[in-house]
Amino acid sequence: MELFNEVTSIINRNMTQSIEIKPQDRLRDDLNIDSFDTMMIGCELEDYFHITIDPDEIKNLKVVQDLVNMLEMKVSVYQTANV
Repeated sequence: MELFNEVTSIINRNMTQSIEIKPQDRLRDDLNIDSFDTMMIGCELEDYFHITIDPDEIKNLKVVQDLVNMLEMKVSVYQTANV
């Protein structure tokens, strides 16, 4: 749940007004995140979690939970590699 909270915080920082975000919210249709927003959110996630996100990878995500799942995998791999 902590990762979800960090993700929603980053998404909200890149929106015009803060909203309550749910795991099943669709990034484009429900949250109105466009390609520029996606790029900005992706860059902030990379900086925050010290990972690299392929632009095509994030572009293909549908809902907030997809983003959280991707980050869980990437953060886990990063932590394992740096132990």
